[in-house]
Order: sequence, then structure tokens, then C-alpha cells
Amino acid sequence: MHNLTTKGTLRDMLWKLYYALRAVPGFALFGFFNRFGAAWPRVHSYFAALRSAPESSRLPVGVVGFCWGGLYAVKLAADGKGGRGLVDAAFTAHPQPLTLPEDVAGVVKPTAVAIGSRDWAIGLGGIETIKKAFVKRGGEGVQCELVLYEGAGHGFAVRYDPGNDKLAEQAEAAENQAAAWFDRWFAAAQP
Repeated sequence: MHNLTTKGTLRDMLWKLYYALRAVPGFALFGFFNRFGAAWPRVHSYFAALRSAPESSRLPVGVVGFCWGGLYAVKLAADGKGGRGLVDAAFTAHPQPLTLPEDVAGVVKPTAVAIGSRDWAIGLGGIETIKKAFVKRGGEGVQCELVLYEGAGHGFAVRYDPGNDKLAEQAEAAENQAAAWFDRWFAAAQP
């Protein structure tokens, strides 16, 4: 069952319905326990503890978020205006659920985004909003980048499809984008 929407026999359709219904409670619980109001205090306190620990207080801290975690990466990059903040740089691929333009307009730390041109969660209008916000942030001295992966959809950086060579190349390119982004900001750091 590679895809729940492909046509098949009646038996296939019934099994797909069964599996889809079985997934609903899991999605509901995930949504409840990982809603922003419940998860943000845990994420924030983790990075605050990391930043204040003697072993890591002088080291650079980066954050990477995919999909749901992209919201937290962007929020952490918006923390610390005028100070060190909890992170020194952020990277996210296909972030969701962002409130645009507010979430990206507030970043104060170097932030990179990898997104597909066919991302249903952001859409082309959202991509343009992020671009405009990043241009504005760049004018204010905050380094930001958005790389658009043509034809890629939501989740392209972490969902491997062995039948799609282009998607595998784009996922690897997003990985290389993240590595280069952190190399750029952490090159001078000495452990």
C-alpha cells in the first residue's frame, strides 16, 4: 500500500480505510501532546539548559527542524534579540505549521529554509512571504536563505522514494545545504 489514494480492488480499499481509521487516534494524540502550547516550554527549556550548562555554554548551538520541528527552529531563531539567544543558527526543511509572515519576520539569528515548490503546507504564496521577510531581515543584518527545490513536495528532505531519483538528489542537496549553512556559521568555533 504505497499510496492510500491509488485505486484498487474493493478489498484493497477496505484495508486502506481500516489503516486510515487506525491512524486517526495516533494523529490526534500527536497533535494534542505536540501542540505549540504543550511542546514549546519543553523545547525552550531544553535549549536554555544546553546554553547554560558549563560544558556547552561557550559552544555554538544550532537547531534543525523538519516539518513540525521547523516551527520550533524558526521560533528559536527569533529568540535572543540583542543578546546571544538560545541558538546561533537555524535550518529547517519544509517547515509547518508557520504563521506567516509573523514567525519568519521575527528571526534574529541566521536562518536557512529548504522548501519544495509543490509544498502543500506552505504553498507558493507562503514561499513568497518567506522570501520577502528574509530580504527584509537581510537588510537589517540577519543572514537568511531560502532554497526552492523545484518539483519537490512537503517532506522531500526526509521521505525517501527509491523510485524517484530526482527526489533523492533533492533530499541530498537539502542535507548539503544544512551542512554548508552550519559550516558557515560554526567554522570559527573551537570545541
